[in-house]
Amino acid sequence: MKSKINSVILYLLFSIVAQAQVTSNNDVKLTSQVKQGKSIKIIGHEPVVIGNAVLNNDISEIVMRGEVTDHGGAVVIEKGFVYSTFINLPTISDSKIIVESVDGVFSDRLTGLLTNTSYYIRSYATNASGTSYGGVNIIDTSTQSNIDVNLKAKIKTYPNPSTNYISLSGLMETKNYIIYNMTGKELTKGSVSFNNQIDVRFLTNGLYLLKLEDFEVIKFIKE
Repeated sequence: MKSKINSVILYLLFSIVAQAQVTSNNDVKLTSQVKQGKSIKIIGHEPVVIGNAVLNNDISEIVMRGEVTDHGGAVVIEKGFVYSTFINLPTISDSKIIVESVDGVFSDRLTGLLTNTSYYIRSYATNASGTSYGGVNIIDTSTQSNIDVNLKAKIKTYPNPSTNYISLSGLMETKNYIIYNMTGKELTKGSVSFNNQIDVRFLTNGLYLLKLEDFEVIKFIKE
């Protein structure tokens, strides 16, 4: 009986040692492959892409910019922008613009814009694992189409850029005003005279349009 127990114990010890040796041999083999520069298959994923789009009303076009921040472990074979005027989450099955770029950053412009129209725009990137998209940007041309920016405006804002308040030089009388963002959305309105300031502390950093009543549109920067 004692002899049988000893045999079982020896068998178990032999099995453990043999399994440890197999594991050790596999680790050595894997290390050797890495040192010799042999490729090891890694499961990839879809690329990660971000993007934005803004309306440039001066020349009636949408400026689009994208960036692939993670290739997903594979080569990005196509990237660009998709857009639609009736689908709020466009895909590559809708209208798309393919952008040739050697690095992760890419950009393009959408021209021939329709008035009174909402454009839904997303950046995209494709690799062997599939296609992914950036966040959707909505560009509305309905409220911006009738704003004419006078680049030779006699009235100027100061300081420009501004942090808290803006004043107007050359303003001789009280005027009503409206502040728009660059997509044409109305943000605030009020009245200002030659010795008053306009509070812009609530605005996020960026470029804005100040429309004076029966007068000109002035660009200013909030930072």
